[in-house]
Amino acid sequence: MIKLGFQSCRYNNLFIEQEMDMALKSRIDFFDVFFDGFNSRDIENPGNVKLMEDITIHLPLDFTSLASEDKEAYFDYINRRKPKCVTVSFDNLSYEELEMICTNIKGPVVAVTNTIGDKHRIYGCTFYEFLLQAKMILERKMLKVNVTLDTGVAKLNGQNPVEYAKNLIKDGFTILSVHLHDNDGSTDYHWPAGSVANGIDFENFVRVLEEQGREVWGVIDHWNNNYNALEYLRSI
Repeated sequence: MIKLGFQSCRYNNLFIEQEMDMALKSRIDFFDVFFDGFNSRDIENPGNVKLMEDITIHLPLDFTSLASEDKEAYFDYINRRKPKCVTVSFDNLSYEELEMICTNIKGPVVAVTNTIGDKHRIYGCTFYEFLLQAKMILERKMLKVNVTLDTGVAKLNGQNPVEYAKNLIKDGFTILSVHLHDNDGSTDYHWPAGSVANGIDFENFVRVLEEQGREVWGVIDHWNNNYNALEYLRSI
């Protein structure tokens, strides 16, 4: 079953309190907290922001470059808040850093996500190649790496998200979370799911996810016409 939620965004001219209010009125299943322009200390104090019970978290894009004490603050918040998924971007993430993140976060909730360009800045490998190597390394330490598959990024990288998801599952990966937005393969537009001619086949994409037989946390990764995307995805 796919759960549907909105994501915090620094570019929509809304405070996170306003985003949360809109999310609750839309009766979404969860809320994705993308730490972009703010940090865990900004929302963890009592009375600051009242989040939904079910949340997922996207770590800052520059997480790997943060000071150790700042990383510890995130780990502490995550382990107290117990999100359903914690996403980290793959393109500047070392295997050692990923192991450290998985070790410090309780439960198998860490998921690595694909990025535009599909090339790792350190290793020069693709996202899929990174995942295969990470899986082998982490399994030796009894740790697990999950996947957050960004549909729009996959499309922009010249991949078919439906086939990509099938291959991930076939190779033993759990797709724990997905970022749901559409484009025509030319630019990262973040258009609503189902709104683009020659866009992503979301109906079959959702069917592939459901074959896992588990909850998948589907983040509607935009605020322009996000209600349209929500209604469309609910209808699938």
